[in-house]
Amino acid sequence: KGIWSDGTTMWAADPGTRKIHAYSMPRGTGGGTGTGTTTPAPGSGGSSAQTVTHGSSVAGSISAPGERDRYSVALSAGQTLTAYTTGSTDTFGIFEDSGGTSLATNDDGGSGTNFRLSHTVSADGTYYIIVRGYSSSTTGNYQLNVSISGGTTTPGASARDSAKDFNTLYMNTHGLWSDGTTIWVADSAIGTIYAYSMSTKARDSAKDFTALAAGNTRPVGLWSDGTTMWVVDQISDKIYAYSMSSKARDSAKDFTTLAAGNTTSVGLWSDGTTMWVVDLPSDNIYIYAYNMATKARDSTKDFTTTLLSVAGNNSPRGIWSDGTTMWVVDHEGGKIYAYNMAAKARDSAKDFDTLIAAGNTRPIAIWSDGSTMWVSNWGSTKIYAYSMAGM
Repeated sequence: KGIWSDGTTMWAADPGTRKIHAYSMPRGTGGGTGTGTTTPAPGSGGSSAQTVTHGSSVAGSISAPGERDRYSVALSAGQTLTAYTTGSTDTFGIFEDSGGTSLATNDDGGSGTNFRLSHTVSADGTYYIIVRGYSSSTTGNYQLNVSISGGTTTPGASARDSAKDFNTLYMNTHGLWSDGTTIWVADSAIGTIYAYSMSTKARDSAKDFTALAAGNTRPVGLWSDGTTMWVVDQISDKIYAYSMSSKARDSAKDFTTLAAGNTTSVGLWSDGTTMWVVDLPSDNIYIYAYNMATKARDSTKDFTTTLLSVAGNNSPRGIWSDGTTMWVVDHEGGKIYAYNMAAKARDSAKDFDTLIAAGNTRPIAIWSDGSTMWVSNWGSTKIYAYSMAGM
């Protein structure tokens, strides 16, 4: 007579047999809200939900089987919330109103096994994003990204958002990566990765990477899953791995055998399953793909010379993706080109064409929280910010 589900399994009580039967829930975009308790989790707020807002990018962790991480967000009628995770953890997303009614759910709508959901609300109020593992046994780290459209949340697409600029960096800014709280900036001339607060823009030297490996003297690209920081070196043709917490080397996670043509790497990005590595155009206009688990080549996911050159993207450097679109900096052209990830086709409607007018004439590295794109400029002490509204 009674039923309950955690979104993966449905339990149904049968008074006749005095037994509770278990059934597998269909995998996809439906099911899975339930009324079960929420297990508090580090960084996610547990039953006392962590507040997120437009542009939030929060590192979270499903640290125990069955854990459900809750995030609260204030919305006005007519606003559309988009939430998605990145990383290697198989996540399931639920969007609820303050009364616990499910408004939207999603399983694999994002990159790989990450969820991605969107919903337009009809009333002002506090709403909740719930992140859990797809199965009751799933654990692991993830990055939750939130954007809100409608109303007056952001400037127009690719418009400058100078209030979010970083203005007092060192000169040789190259790779960028952030967990939403701290942004790390690789200085390729000094061989150091500097940390800055995202909110205050102030230095946070306690989080610097100052003792890079002996061969990692020219760090030019960064990406992290929140636990490990991978740093590509332009000279040694290798991707070095470091612990985010201790800053110590984690050589077991290195990429030591890059492709024959991938001899001068300058940028990288990963969805947690595949690592894409940009090669310096003096060698080869190409973005190579590698399997994160095995470190083996996955040429089916490459961005080829033909694709980039036909677009005019002849000087690729930094890259970033939301799992649907890949943005690729063109260093000499002063532009960021957009490509559809699945089709490997151009998506020019999402290009950033306003960099040169802003003085961002030598763009080299990018990172985004899904609502703002930050772009470093070679030879300057500044990182420029642009709106991603509508993209």
